[in-house]
Amino acid sequence: RVGEMEGDTWIKNDMVKLGVAPHLPDIEVTKPTTRYTLYDNMPMLKPADAHIIKPAHAELPLLFMTVLTQMSAVVALSLVGALLNELLGRYLFYVSVVPLGLAGNFFAGNQRG
Repeated sequence: RVGEMEGDTWIKNDMVKLGVAPHLPDIEVTKPTTRYTLYDNMPMLKPADAHIIKPAHAELPLLFMTVLTQMSAVVALSLVGALLNELLGRYLFYVSVVPLGLAGNFFAGNQRG
């Protein structure tokens, strides 16, 4: 049974004493205004699909979309990583080699006559 309670009376007096229901968040945080109660002579209930002993069929479209999505994410991250690697290499080259005047050796092949 689900019963709607009078908010102020329920919050001030009955909520802490009677409790709301098992496994719900702390009543000091949520301040619920609905109380859940069970009958004393409740029959033993089973899930609606308790008679099914075989697993459900596989969702092939979901499987393929999951795999393809993961593959595309890996490819995208790899491309971003390759771009960042190239940019970092060029930046370090122009920060360290070019100011020292050594860039000609890299391009001309260090030809000595």
